Amino acid sequence: MLSVAKLAGDLDVEFKQLRRYVREYALTGDEKLLEKAREYREQLEKDFAKALTEIKNPERLEYIQEAKKYAATYKEVIEKLAGMNTEQDALLTQTLDPSGKKMRETFVKLEDDADAAGNHAAAKHAEHALVSSLLMRLGVNKFLARRDEALLEEIKKRQEELVHALRGLTGTVKGTALQGDYDEALSAVEAYVRGKDQALSNIEKIDELVNVEMRAMAGKVEENLDKLAASANKEQVQIKSELDSTLSANLMSVVVASLIALGIGGAMAWFIGGGISSGILAMTESMKRLAGGDKSAVVPYRGRGDELGSMAGALQVFKDTAIGSERLQKQQQEQQAAQIIRIRHRYRTG
Repeated sequence: MLSVAKLAGDLDVEFKQLRRYVREYALTGDEKLLEKAREYREQLEKDFAKALTEIKNPERLEYIQEAKKYAATYKEVIEKLAGMNTEQDALLTQTLDPSGKKMRETFVKLEDDADAAGNHAAAKHAEHALVSSLLMRLGVNKFLARRDEALLEEIKKRQEELVHALRGLTGTVKGTALQGDYDEALSAVEAYVRGKDQALSNIEKIDELVNVEMRAMAGKVEENLDKLAASANKEQVQIKSELDSTLSANLMSVVVASLIALGIGGAMAWFIGGGISSGILAMTESMKRLAGGDKSAVVPYRGRGDELGSMAGALQVFKDTAIGSERLQKQQQEQQAAQIIRIRHRYRTG
């Protein structure tokens, strides 16, 4: 069984990674980032299922259920975000890019036709309209890529300049052959501005979704995961404290028992050592007497079943051997003396 703390930690890490990929996808629209987000989302679902089977504590079970609920909602919103990005991509490719290109082409043509017709005022206004429209498009593209709100003022300024140029064109081309070019350019501008306004509105909605709605859901997920981890860590601290207390008590018991055993062992050693010491002293005294030739010395502790008994037995053998050797030597001396007497007697009588 995995620890609750580890489960909570794994879920928290995976959810933070999911959020990171979602935020990056919201900014860039990169489909690879969306795929990574979906991978983490699937892993999260598996780990939530595992946690629900592992966790038995009612309080923690409630935390993991709440976290899973908000994570499931977060998952649904990811797909909503994907749909909004798809819509935005379609708007760029099907409206903004074509109308922007058309806007540039019509202003270039209007300027050229105005110059050819000798209508220099219209040509000048067409040139201003072309530059303003190009700068407006550049600002829009930058904003869509960077989300830098400072660019919104730049876009607004360029659009106002474009409107001013169009007003100038209105008066200079009215009733002339350039009216058709002007109407075509105006139509392209209106299409582009509508697409631009829709794109900026989509960005605002995406930002609202990611930075408000999804952030609130993520906060709930992480809040409950934090509570789960805190609960598990608190239990681990409590278990550790109880274990430390138990170990300390056991250690004290071992120390006391060791001291008691040491005391008993010391006492036994003193008594046993004292007994052995006195026995060795008695045995040494007997050995000294035997070594000095006193065969009457008594060997103590014979017949005992311990080490002193073994030593006494060996010493008794030594004593008996010494006595036997002395007796044999005495007999030999007596025999030699008798033989000498017989030899002397033979010489005297011979």
